Amino acid sequence: MITRYAPTPSGFLHVGNLVNIALTARLAERYDASIVLRIDDADTARVRQVYLDDIFTGLGWLDVPWHIGPRGVADLPTWSQHSRHDEYRRAAWQLREVGAAYVCECSRAEWTNWVQGSQYTGSDCPRGCAERNLHPTPGRNALRFAQQGLRHVVLWRRENGPSYHLASIVDDDLFGVDFVVRGADLEESTQIQRAISHALPGSRFHEAHVIHHRLLTDEAGRKLSKSAGHGARAPERTAELRREVDSWVETLLVA
Repeated sequence: MITRYAPTPSGFLHVGNLVNIALTARLAERYDASIVLRIDDADTARVRQVYLDDIFTGLGWLDVPWHIGPRGVADLPTWSQHSRHDEYRRAAWQLREVGAAYVCECSRAEWTNWVQGSQYTGSDCPRGCAERNLHPTPGRNALRFAQQGLRHVVLWRRENGPSYHLASIVDDDLFGVDFVVRGADLEESTQIQRAISHALPGSRFHEAHVIHHRLLTDEAGRKLSKSAGHGARAPERTAELRREVDSWVETLLVA
C-alpha cells in the first residue's frame, strides 16, 4: 500500500494541512503503507520559495516519515512536477484521442454564467466547443474533460500546463498511490478524478481507496484554509499547536 502527502507551495501550511499530514502518517503506520512526498508545484505563478521552505519545516516539526520524494528543497528539481510535464501532456492528449476531452475557448466568466444558468445540462459548454474540433493553441484555449453529469473541468490550461486534476492522477499512477487521505471538501474532486482515471488508458487511480475525513473549522465555523487567511503567514509551531494537531488526529481516527 502506498499513500502520499501532497502539499501545494502557494501559502504557509496551516493547522488543517498539518492535521491531514499527521493523520496520513498515522494511517500509513497502521496499514504498513509507504509514503510519497509530492510537492504540487505545477502552477508556477503561485509558488514561492518561502512556502517551499515551510513545507519541509512543517514536516520536520511534525516528525513524520516519508519514503519516496525530495528530502529537502535542494532535491526539488528532480522531483518537481515540471520534470513530468511530458507525461502530463501525453495523458491530456490521450484523453482527447479517446473522445473524453475537447478543446474549449470559453472564458472562466462564460463558464461561471453558463453553469449558474438554467440552460446548463452538464453536456456542453457555452460556445459548443466540443462540436467545433478546435486546434489547441496556448494562450487561447484549454482542454476540458467531457463527462455527462460532471463539471467539464480543465485538463490542460490555456497557460500551457496541466490542471491540478490531471497532474494529480498522473502522479498517483506514476508513484503507485492506492490509498489517499483527504478532507470531505474534496469528495467532488475524488469523483471527478475517478471519472478521468476511468477514461485515461492505463490509469488505475479509480481503484484507489480514498478516505475523506471531516473538516477542521475555526471558532466561526469556517473551514481552515489558505483562502480563508489561515495560511497567510508562517504559523508559530508551539507545543500548544502540537497538542492541538495531535488532538484533532485522535478525534479523526475515532471518527
